[in-house]
Amino acid sequence: MAEIQIEFDVPAEMRDGTVLRRCLPPGGTGPWPVLLSRLPYGKQMPLAIAVLDPLTAARRGFMVVLQDTRGRFASEGEWDPWTHEESDGYDTVRWAAALHGANGSVGMIGASYFGNTQWMAALSKPPELKAIAPMVTWSDPDDGLWTRGGAIELGITAPWSLMMGADALTRRHSTDPAALGGSLVGLVQDLDGLSHDCYGELPAGRFPAFARHDLPELGYERSRREPEWARSSRVAGRHDEVDLPTFQVGGWYDIFAQGTLDNFTAMRRARRSATLIMGPWSHANQQHVIGDVNFGFGANSAFMGMRGPLVRR
Repeated sequence: MAEIQIEFDVPAEMRDGTVLRRCLPPGGTGPWPVLLSRLPYGKQMPLAIAVLDPLTAARRGFMVVLQDTRGRFASEGEWDPWTHEESDGYDTVRWAAALHGANGSVGMIGASYFGNTQWMAALSKPPELKAIAPMVTWSDPDDGLWTRGGAIELGITAPWSLMMGADALTRRHSTDPAALGGSLVGLVQDLDGLSHDCYGELPAGRFPAFARHDLPELGYERSRREPEWARSSRVAGRHDEVDLPTFQVGGWYDIFAQGTLDNFTAMRRARRSATLIMGPWSHANQQHVIGDVNFGFGANSAFMGMRGPLVRR
């Protein structure tokens, strides 16, 4: 492929009229299969390409689509984690398959939250979705996301939700720099205070810091009060609805290690095509040194060439 073109903030309209935006790096004349990532962390941030180099994928003959999920960064709508990922995933896959230069086949790739957006899209069954590659993501949110072993999992939900609040506050106060500055300072203070004060605030199931910054409630109490919202991120119990190949990657030290294993074994039990790679990695570190232990450079995901197989499959 001699040429790669990049288009930024391309609009795609969802079924309710909300416009989500993504970047497209296609090249040549096609037609090409599409690789899609739907993430809430900013499609132009380093995390968006941490598991997939769009240029490498484009050179291998893929059109790559990176999308900000609803209510995040350049996309319209309100940020409410997981609520719209199944329907938005369906609409986005169908939109991507119909792009000029696309050949009608779509695959998805991504980690953690944007590993879960793949499962949700697969459960919605768009006919153009041919395979997914979810990494370090959960199966049952009651086992690692908002609870773990029956205990409320503030160690994940509290810092994650507060960090996600930075974009929410930036959007909310986009025309008032003074208000934005004050709100971001308060957010950072709550983040810094997690280690010595905030985790002790009650009620733990609702976590008061969310209310202080008017952020979406995320956690145990909402999952019990709104079962449909809780179901919007749950893969467990629905694997037999996913009738396409999965390529899964997990880490033995990852917070969602059990969820990755559960997803893989459930797909095998459902007699679906499923491949799994587990390495000595954590949630955000796929290198070969974890804590004080050096597993040797052969355990480094870059050395293993994982990205090549992920793009080729």
